[in-house]
Amino acid sequence: IYQLALAGLAAQRMTEATGRDSRTIAAFLLDQEVVSSSVVVVDEMSMVDVILMYRLLRHVPQGVRLVLVGDPSQLPPIGPGLVLHALAGNTAIPQVELTSVHRQTSASGIPLVADAIRKHAEPAWAQYAKGGAGVSFVECDERTLDATVERIYLEAGGTGADSSVQI
Repeated sequence: IYQLALAGLAAQRMTEATGRDSRTIAAFLLDQEVVSSSVVVVDEMSMVDVILMYRLLRHVPQGVRLVLVGDPSQLPPIGPGLVLHALAGNTAIPQVELTSVHRQTSASGIPLVADAIRKHAEPAWAQYAKGGAGVSFVECDERTLDATVERIYLEAGGTGADSSVQI
């Protein structure tokens, strides 16, 4: 089983989650001999463009099973083509849709907001509370945007030392 992801951080998270070695697609293409009876799992497929997918398919021999993991509602590729988007919903390809969120709790508000955005609806925003967690909308005008973001960042405990607080 070969586990691949577009970015190094995602490959590292795959390793942590599964206890198996994971690599970036680029590293895999450079120096990995692939056994024809193997399985190649590719994460972050929404960001894989048609050129990289072509290189990947040319690299693996016949008989390899591909498991493509991704969410067409996530970031699209920077390069040309929407590989996952074109394959999603194609009835000729076996597919499974995961419906349970495990990265965030429902209490964070993230799953509800993400679901509303995927459905092209306005999310039901939580009221912002100083230092609070989750997802909320803070209205401000263009003139006060930078100061508002900085204030909320500091209230939430942001120090610039890491990425634990995101605005």
